[in-house]
Amino acid sequence: MRNVIITTLGLLAFSALANAQSRPMPLLEMPTSAEALSVGNSLKGVQHSHYIFTNPSAMLQQSSNINTSYAAELISSKGNTSYLHIVDGAIKRKKDAFFAGMRYWNIGNKDTFVDFTEHETNHKKITEMAFSIDLCYAYQWNNHLASYVTTGYSHESGVTKQHAWQNNIGITWNDSTHFIGKEFIYNIGFSADHLGINSYRKVRKALSPRLSAGGSVHMMLTNAHQIELFADAGLYPSIQNRKSSTEYSLGIGYALNNKIRIRMGRHLGDKDNYWTMGAGYTTRRFNIFAATKLTPSSEQPNVYMLNLALNIK
Repeated sequence: MRNVIITTLGLLAFSALANAQSRPMPLLEMPTSAEALSVGNSLKGVQHSHYIFTNPSAMLQQSSNINTSYAAELISSKGNTSYLHIVDGAIKRKKDAFFAGMRYWNIGNKDTFVDFTEHETNHKKITEMAFSIDLCYAYQWNNHLASYVTTGYSHESGVTKQHAWQNNIGITWNDSTHFIGKEFIYNIGFSADHLGINSYRKVRKALSPRLSAGGSVHMMLTNAHQIELFADAGLYPSIQNRKSSTEYSLGIGYALNNKIRIRMGRHLGDKDNYWTMGAGYTTRRFNIFAATKLTPSSEQPNVYMLNLALNIK
C-alpha cells in the first residue's frame, strides 16, 4: 500500500514557521540575526552583522570595509530539534557595498510514516533540508540616503521538493537630531521583500511578498550610556488565495560604551506572538551576540541563536 508521507519533524517545523497562511519557502522567514531577534526580530535600523539578511544599508554606515558573519540557530518544537547555519560577508568600497550570503537548514531525518490505515510503516530514511544563496548590492546616494537590491535562490528537499527565486529592494534614511538636550541618532527604512517565483511539482506561483517599514533610534544619555529603540511593521498582502497578514516587532536595549548591549523585544501578529531577549559585546574588530525567542504556545518553536562577526578595515 502506498505510504502517505506525513512527517512529524520537517513539516511540523515548516508549518509552524509559515503559520496558518501556508506561505511557501519558510526558510525565507527564519530569524537570520541574533541582534535582530533580540528586539522582536526587527530587521530595520542599525545592525552590526548579517547585513544581507537584515539591513544591507547599515554596512555603509560602519567604519570597517569588510565584514564576515556566522550564526548558529537551534529551533526546538514539541521535542523536535533542527539547526540553521548562516554565513555571509560584505565588502564596502566608498559609496558601494557588495554582499553574499548562504543559509542552510538541517531540519532532520524521518524513516517512519503513516499509511492509509493510520499505522506506522517503515520507509527509506528521508532527510529534510533547505538552503538559500543570496547576493546584494547597496549604494550610498548621499550622507543620509541609501538603497539596496538583493537577489537569491532557495531550495527545499525531503518529503517534497520546491525551489524559488527571491528578490528584495529597500531604501533607508539615517540622520541625527537634538531634543531635550540629548542627541538622537535614527535610521528608518522601507522595503519590499520576497518578490519572486516559487516552483513546486512543475507549478509556478508567486512567493508571498512582505512590505515593511521600520527603523531604530539611539538616544545618547551620556558618552558612555545609550538607549536603543527598534520597530518594524510588516504586511503580507493577500495573494493567490493566501490571506493577508500583518506583524509588528518592538524592542528596547541598553548599550554601555557602545560595546556591551542588553536587549529585549516583542513580536505580535501573523499568528506568532512571542518575547525575545539577548545580549552581546561589540568592538571595532568583532561582534558576539546571543538571543532567544520564547513562545507561549507549544505549537510554535522556540529559537536559540548565536552570532559571531569579524570586521576588517
